[in-house]
Amino acid sequence: YPVVACPPFAGERVPPDLTKLASSDPHLPVEVTPANVEWFRHHSLRIKGEGLKWVAASGAKGIRSFKVTLPAPATSAYTVRLVFAEPDMIKAGERVFDVAIQGQRVIEKLDIVAAGGAPLTVLTREFKGISIGASLIVELTPVKGEPVLCGVELVADGGN
Repeated sequence: YPVVACPPFAGERVPPDLTKLASSDPHLPVEVTPANVEWFRHHSLRIKGEGLKWVAASGAKGIRSFKVTLPAPATSAYTVRLVFAEPDMIKAGERVFDVAIQGQRVIEKLDIVAAGGAPLTVLTREFKGISIGASLIVELTPVKGEPVLCGVELVADGGN
């Protein structure tokens, strides 16, 4: 599986030119905790910035973990891209959280508004050389407010 993509959580909106990003099984098992996250959706035209605006337009507030299980254990390392956007009209400092991948903290005190410059602005963070094994686990720990996650993309390092 050279490329595996997880589309936005709140909907299965995949543009026609990006459908090839999905693995041969586009319905990979995904677990999100807690079970009562608040799902949000905006029109992608409202999202500012560069990147996958259609992914940043929807997501989960209050999410603590995201787990995707691969159909077979990964034998290569992966690049993991996390997509964020602040869905509410809040100021910098009102939503801050830490992010860990596979148990290792990769972002400390992420403030989406401060990093992106404004609410409703796509923010992507990329991490290379991540060992996945049978599943990827992303954990979000609140510092202030509730964490937000809009999308997760996995790309096998060296894959096409």
